[in-house]
Amino acid sequence: NQWNYSYELLKNNKKGNPISAKKGYVPLFPDRVESFYSRQSLALALESINRHRVEFRGVGRNGNDGVGIAEFLTATGAKKGEQLLTEVIEGQYDAAISALTQLQASGNLYDAINNNVEQVKTAYAESQNQVVNIKTDLPAALCVNIVYIDDVDDGD
Repeated sequence: NQWNYSYELLKNNKKGNPISAKKGYVPLFPDRVESFYSRQSLALALESINRHRVEFRGVGRNGNDGVGIAEFLTATGAKKGEQLLTEVIEGQYDAAISALTQLQASGNLYDAINNNVEQVKTAYAESQNQVVNIKTDLPAALCVNIVYIDDVDDGD
């Protein structure tokens, strides 16, 4: 649940909110990008998605191989269509990272929102496309029950 939550934060806070993705893209809020003054938002977004992918793969903090979600998922043989689900997830990480990298070529996220919002929307959409893979398909394949609503009986 926390792993999926961190992905949602990356997707929404680093890309979705500045372009008002949840509100029909109008009005846009380019000044709500992360690191507004340093203009490092794209570098930070890339680092975040790369770290999320590292956690999926199970590579340890010191570069040591660890056991990741991908290893367990591959062992199940789970597929999405004709492709292994692990490959689908890896491919979507590639697409999201590629879209962010293309944005970096045009400068920073603030400028991209002001000058090339369609490319920013594409980068957000590539991140959004991963959500079903990691929040629905992956837990189902691993037989993990994730409750995305607050438990009313937990006392908080």
